[in-house]
Amino acid sequence: MKIRDIDLFIATRRDVLVKFLTLGLLSVAVPRIVLGADGKPSLRKGRSFQDIKGKVFVNGKLANKRTVIGPNDSVASGSNSGAVFAVGKDAFLLRSNSQLSFQGKQKSGEVEKIDVVSGKVLSVFGKRGENEQPLNMQTAGWGLTVRGTGFYLENDPDASYLCTCYGMVEVASQSDPNSREIIESEYHDQPRYLVNDAPTGRKIESAPFKNHTDQELALIEGLLGRVPPFGIKPDIYKAPRQIDY
Repeated sequence: MKIRDIDLFIATRRDVLVKFLTLGLLSVAVPRIVLGADGKPSLRKGRSFQDIKGKVFVNGKLANKRTVIGPNDSVASGSNSGAVFAVGKDAFLLRSNSQLSFQGKQKSGEVEKIDVVSGKVLSVFGKRGENEQPLNMQTAGWGLTVRGTGFYLENDPDASYLCTCYGMVEVASQSDPNSREIIESEYHDQPRYLVNDAPTGRKIESAPFKNHTDQELALIEGLLGRVPPFGIKPDIYKAPRQIDY
C-alpha cells in the first residue's frame, strides 16, 4: 500500500512523549516553552541536544547530551530512538530511523544545506535576510528552498510528505520541472504528498494534516527562545498515528 493511500495510523510513543514532556517527567520544560513567558532559549548555552531517546549518532559516533553538532555534521537515530536539538538558528525533532546531513559555514555555525537522507523530521528555521542565501533542503528526489519557516517532512521513495506549518517553502521535483510549487501557510494550511512516480506536472498532491503537533513545534522553537506565530491549540489531528518518537 502506498503511503498516500494510508488514512489511519497506529498510536504509539509520540503521544506518550508529549504527555510526559508536558508533565515535566522528561528533561524539557514544555509548559514554559509553550507559553513563551520569558523569551529565553531553553537550550543550555554550549549545548546542541536538549533530549535524546535511545541511540543517536553524530558523524557515526554514539552521541550524548554533551555532544556538539556542527554545521557540517550528520545526525542519525536508531530504532525506537530520536532527538531534540539545534544547529545554529535552526532546531529539529528527529524521529526514529532517520538521518540528516548538514552543510554550512563552520565559522558562524549556520546551516546552508540539509539532506534528509531518511526518516522523519520536524524542523523550524531562523529567518534568512534578503541578502542571505536561503537554506536548501533535499529529500527523495525533491528540493526545498527555505528562508524562515516551520515544517514537518517524512522522506519516502514513493511519496514523501510535507506539511508547511507556517511560513513559505518552494518545493520542486528534481526530475520534473513542471512539478514545482511555492507553498505559503499560516497554520498547517496546505500539506502535500511529493509523489515521484506520478505523471509529469502532477507530482505534487494534496495531503491531510498528520503525525505532528503544535506542542512539538513550540518545543523546538523554544530551544532558541522563539515561539510559533500562532497560539498553541489542542492537538487537531485526532486519528491514530504511527510514530516512534
